[in-house]
Amino acid sequence: MRSGLAFYRSDAGGTYSGFFLLRAPRFAIILTMNFVILAGGVGERLWPLGTTEKPKQFHALVGAEPLVAQAVRRVEKAGGDIFFSTSERYVPLLKELFPHISDDHYLIEPARRDTGPAMAYAASRLMERAPDEPMAFIPSDHVIHDEQWFARMLRVAEQIIREQGVMVDVGVPAKFPSTVLGYTHVGKKLEARDGIDVYEFLGHTEKPNRATAEKYLASGEYLWHANYYMWTPRKIMAAVEKHAPDLLAGTQKISFDYAITEHMDPQDVRILKGDGWSDVGAWDVLYDELAKTPGENVTRGEVTALDCEGSLVFAQGGRKVGVIGLKDMVVVDTPDGLLVCPKNRAQDVKRLVTDMK
Repeated sequence: MRSGLAFYRSDAGGTYSGFFLLRAPRFAIILTMNFVILAGGVGERLWPLGTTEKPKQFHALVGAEPLVAQAVRRVEKAGGDIFFSTSERYVPLLKELFPHISDDHYLIEPARRDTGPAMAYAASRLMERAPDEPMAFIPSDHVIHDEQWFARMLRVAEQIIREQGVMVDVGVPAKFPSTVLGYTHVGKKLEARDGIDVYEFLGHTEKPNRATAEKYLASGEYLWHANYYMWTPRKIMAAVEKHAPDLLAGTQKISFDYAITEHMDPQDVRILKGDGWSDVGAWDVLYDELAKTPGENVTRGEVTALDCEGSLVFAQGGRKVGVIGLKDMVVVDTPDGLLVCPKNRAQDVKRLVTDMK
């Protein structure tokens, strides 16, 4: 069981030097559902800062805490029990951050096979503990500004699962035609609970092409999928056995969205509508999150920018970086590499990393 939260002291350069434990502050909302924090991904679109050795969730990209520490703090405030779904190589990083999480709360993925096998494996493990207790999969790399809304959302989700036996997911308003996110088609508004709107689920499309994404955005009927699947282990395992039984063997590399969500009966799903959310999954998205005014430059480290506009420049490689005349560019210098690209090509960084491999 948890005894508190890990908070970090940092020096002026943002380097974490240690932790101290405090008892977790609590909202009035206390839940009994189990939380599985998904902490095994790499986040290659944030190369060269996010790497296989230290993925993006272990970096303080927005705020003073690593993203995974923010995720833990949010669910700690709501109550419930916390588990990590991760790979063996990230266990030491997690234990350094969260020494109060016991060893039996680490669900070690046998191999990295995307969210489909990872979530099926986590659900199978929780079947042994609490097969009919609601559980929630929590991404470890999101930025959520309204944490009280987030806690209320979890409470509403738990209520709906217990009352209706359906899977609950979260969608947020789409801001541009993204081709790297999933889209949830929503129908009529069914109800509002505690300030949380509950919608009918009409279907899911994962990573559409640009023309389709533009059509979805224009229609106003689609939300970006936020990847907060909530159900019971028994129900999840039944859906896996029905729609993607090969996931249980762990041999497929496929997301839960492709394997399960796209095949779900709409009657078995409810969508909670949220806002103020970002997965900071690419450099252009991170720029939008950090820029306080349109066209300003976002810099970190020893950066000198002359006559630049709307650019993100990170000097994380232990040396000075100077840039001149840049507009809407990304420059990231770390010990693991150097990235230079137009901001509107930031979504192609994952393809670049694949080519470099």
